[in-house]
Amino acid sequence: MSEKDVKYSRGRTYYVEGVGILFDHGTTVPTDGTADYAPGCIFQDTDASADSVFLINQGTLSSCNFDAIDAGTILASNVPILDTAAWFTATNTETVLAELGELLQANSTAAGGVGPSPLIWSGAPILDVMLDPSKGLYYFNDYDKYSGMSLSGTGSTDDLTYTERTDGLCANLPTVPGGIVQLDSISATADQGGTIQHLGLQCEPASGTVMRMEWRCLVDDDAGQCFMGLCDDSITAPVTASDACTVNNHAGFFRDAGTGSADWSVGIGDGASVEEDDDVCTSVKTTYHNYGMVVTGIGAVAASTVKFYFDGALVYTTTDIDDMPLLLMCPVFQMDASGSNIIMQIDWLRILVTNATTGGRES
Repeated sequence: MSEKDVKYSRGRTYYVEGVGILFDHGTTVPTDGTADYAPGCIFQDTDASADSVFLINQGTLSSCNFDAIDAGTILASNVPILDTAAWFTATNTETVLAELGELLQANSTAAGGVGPSPLIWSGAPILDVMLDPSKGLYYFNDYDKYSGMSLSGTGSTDDLTYTERTDGLCANLPTVPGGIVQLDSISATADQGGTIQHLGLQCEPASGTVMRMEWRCLVDDDAGQCFMGLCDDSITAPVTASDACTVNNHAGFFRDAGTGSADWSVGIGDGASVEEDDDVCTSVKTTYHNYGMVVTGIGAVAASTVKFYFDGALVYTTTDIDDMPLLLMCPVFQMDASGSNIIMQIDWLRILVTNATTGGRES
């Protein structure tokens, strides 16, 4: 820019020919609609204070519109942000980063979708635990690594252990992309199916602990002796031969003598007594559904709760501290027939266990 392109008016205005006024100052802000102020022109209001000291022309050369530059106050604890696009609810860099972290940690789809459910996982500290295992336990399995698996009798593969009572089969379903673990009762007779357990995924309902567990599966019959959830690993058939759910430490969905056709009951137990509620949700035997639980606290702790979710919606909550599970439990899936052969197909399983004493952050 040559000197002949720059003109000074009253010793305070910076003007470029063909561009407009780039800088001005005074005690009166130019009236909106005034011409000759370049877009982005800065006006310094010499008798103003705080955020009103500097204004910027957000209008055009022919019609100005000066608005204050809201820089905020830079504090020791945070740096303020003016989010004119309203992308974030936060107002400083620290809380914006926290919002971004929540979005990453949520990693959940719409309720009723094929992925994890927002009511269970939004705000869950998944990334914290993935980056620092001392803060908890995180596990996700899409069952895509069991290609060719076929277990009968009693056996194991990787982290799955299969226990057969009389008949049954645990196998990969190779016709489904992405992997499916299939638990088949084979027999149509009661008490003759099998159970799979994740023995290496022990979850302890300690004080201050939050245990989240969700899975997606299809059960192709409306009856049977079935269990899905967490249970003491010594129990290989949580729904017993008497067609009743175990009193041992557990929290899960099940079908027993009190469950209606196509429905699922839910319950918890502490090894001495149980709380159960029949028919809290209804599945469709040709459809995959999401089942989930959030277990908070332990035993007689007043804030202890177990929440049960079906297809992403909360269907039952218990605060019965007298029956809350107390000891280690692992994921268990049981399938026994009741008059017809039954197949359970498990698409994926997700677990997160965090405890306040280990630094696992809860929202």
